[in-house]
Amino acid sequence: MNNVGIPKKIPLYNSHLKSFVKLFDFSGCLLPVQYSGMLKENLHTRQSN
Repeated sequence: MNNVGIPKKIPLYNSHLKSFVKLFDFSGCLLPVQYSGMLKENLHTRQSN
């Protein structure tokens, strides 16, 4: 069986799916990109101390 073109799932793949995260293929691995939206994540980062 040839797995060329099928991205690998990282160990936390199932946890990410439960969080409704957007995943993308980066260099052959599915990586999380965005969880709740850019605006909400940006505001959370700016307000965290």
